[in-house]
Formats: sequence, structure tokens, C-alpha cells
Amino acid sequence: MFNLKQALEQQNLIYLNQENPAYALYIKDNQHFRWLEINSTVHSVMSLAQPQSLVLPHLHAMMMVMYLNPNINTAVELGLGGGAIQRFVQHYCNFPLTSVEYDQQIINCYQEYFAFTDSHSTIICDNAQNYVQSLRNTDLLIVDLFSAEGCPAFVLDRDFYQHCYQTLSNNGILLVNLVLNDELKVQALCENIKQLFGHSPWCFSIPGYVNRILIIGIEPLPRIEFDQSFMDFVRRHELDLNAFTLDASNLT
Repeated sequence: MFNLKQALEQQNLIYLNQENPAYALYIKDNQHFRWLEINSTVHSVMSLAQPQSLVLPHLHAMMMVMYLNPNINTAVELGLGGGAIQRFVQHYCNFPLTSVEYDQQIINCYQEYFAFTDSHSTIICDNAQNYVQSLRNTDLLIVDLFSAEGCPAFVLDRDFYQHCYQTLSNNGILLVNLVLNDELKVQALCENIKQLFGHSPWCFSIPGYVNRILIIGIEPLPRIEFDQSFMDFVRRHELDLNAFTLDASNLT
């Protein structure tokens, strides 16, 4: 398991922006990692040796979605952060990913400190809550929104997920990184999503972290078989199955 405190103990400050009175944005690095920090919260960590690799454990659970839908053609990510999913998709996948980020400072930092030099990613500066209302026919919608104050309030609203549902293609999947240390609110959100989609989302827990990863498709997700093809997928994408846990009813 990745030890965040230990891995980032030694640090050099390479960028600081305090123009926004609500928060201070830092870019730091050490011998092995570079990371994005807002106030005292680490938002994204990149391996300097392997920028495409997934460092924070919740990302390993999130990228299980690539196994569940291997035929993604259109994908949109709400929330950019340090661009970990952008780098992963650019390296391992053959579809374009559009990232929607409200804060231009975050976009600038991604392009300066975290993007591949040959990156052809699409980054849009816009309000995610508004952007999703006009989006349609998306195979994968990723909701990965976290502000300096914590989880944005609208990420818990049923109306927001109604719009998310309407964005998806016939085989579309919704993926949510929920940073919320309140089990009752997590359960309430899962129930709202179940009512909208007609079946329950998968819910991953991340030991030692408050992240909860929700995955749900327009069609019910297939059960995971621990067969050779699945293990080949895990090795090919360098996923750590020990980084997360999933309700046993979804596994065989």
C-alpha cells in the first residue's frame, strides 16, 4: 500500500500561487514524485520515473472501468487535478479523453508540471455542473471533483446525476470518485443513483483513505471473473488489486 506521508516526506517547493484568497496552490517534488497540493491537502501525485503510472490507490479502483468497458470511444473527465487519469489514458488506452476543469490555475499547472511533453489531450476550462447538462452520447463519464473546501455540494445532488445519466451512450458508464467521510451520505447517494439507473452501483473502498469509488453503467456491470484475461488486463495496466476492496457480491 502506498504510504503518502512517507513517500512525500522530503520535499522541494517548485511553485506557489496564493492569488485566490480561498486557497494556496503548491507544486512540490522530491527525488521520486511531483505532486499538487491545495492548502494542506494532496490532490495528485506523479511518479517522475513513470509519469503514466497510478500512484494514489483510489486510482487503481477507478481504472477498473477500462476492463468493464473495453470499447470506449468517447470519454469525459470532470475535474483535472494533476492529470493522473489523462496520463494513464494517453499511455494505455486508444481513445481521447476530454478533461473539464473550472480553475485555470489548475490547467496551467497541469500543462507546465504534469503533462507529457507530446500530450495532445483536450482540456476545457468550464464549470462541470453546467458542462454536463449539454453533454450527450458519452461512453465514459468520470466525476472527479474536489475543491479546497472538500466535496462540492452539487456532487451529492440527485439532479446532477440525472444530468450525468442523460450524457451516457447506450453502453455508457459513470465513474465517481467521492471524497466524503460520511457513510450515511454515501449510502443516500448510492440509493439515488440506484433509482436513476435501475440497479445498484459498485462501491469500492480504499483502505486508509476516505475515497469511495462508484461505478455504474446504463446496463448492469458484468461480474468480474478472476481468469487469465482479467489478470492479463491487471498486469498490462499495472493495477494493484490490494489498493481497494469491493462488495463481494460483484466478484466470483
